Amino acid sequence: MVAITTIDGEALLALCGWPEDTSTTLPSALWLPAELDDEPEMFSELCASWRDEAWYGLATWRLRAATAAAGRGFAARYEGLCRESIGDSHLITPRGVSQHSEWCALDPGASSLYDFFAATRLSRGLGSALAIAPSDGSPGNWFAASAATLQRSMLRQMSPEIDITAMDRFAALSYLAATSPLGYAALVPLNLHPWGGCVVIGGDAQRERLRSLLPDSVPGLADVSAQEVVAYAGGLSL
Repeated sequence: MVAITTIDGEALLALCGWPEDTSTTLPSALWLPAELDDEPEMFSELCASWRDEAWYGLATWRLRAATAAAGRGFAARYEGLCRESIGDSHLITPRGVSQHSEWCALDPGASSLYDFFAATRLSRGLGSALAIAPSDGSPGNWFAASAATLQRSMLRQMSPEIDITAMDRFAALSYLAATSPLGYAALVPLNLHPWGGCVVIGGDAQRERLRSLLPDSVPGLADVSAQEVVAYAGGLSL
């Protein structure tokens, strides 16, 4: 049986590939790695164990035509996933790229939730996010904090000669660091190099609450440490 463990902010910095002297302190996280073939089973257990929690998702789509985003949001892409709309945004960049974003309360029982989780991995947190909060929490808190991921997306519109590395890191840090004071937990995938699974980043109370809802043995959980993942040049999909 592989035990569920917690990793600290220093380990998270290493998984992100960020400097050790990064000024913002990150909270700890539940460490939930998985082999790729075992990941769907493990994720299904997380959804079942946390089915009474509030699940939130942010997704962003970029298209050339300003009107093309209509009808191509959560409802069209992820069947049965969006329980309730929290907010939406539509921007057109100076380069003429249409950027459509939607924030939704999600149904953890929807089979398409795993597809959305996989999509957040591909987007590497650029205008996308997956979070969990107490059922009586405020979606507005997460909505406001997750706007930092839109900034990360918009930074890609800058001139290519501008180094956005530090700005991008600070935007990602602001979203992750806000988990503790705002009461949500950020679910961030590992980047399949070579392990999948995820970390669940949050304050002590929220993290321990989620841990208490999981069984002692989570199916598909891999016996690998964060240090081993980093040694294989793996990390978080951010």
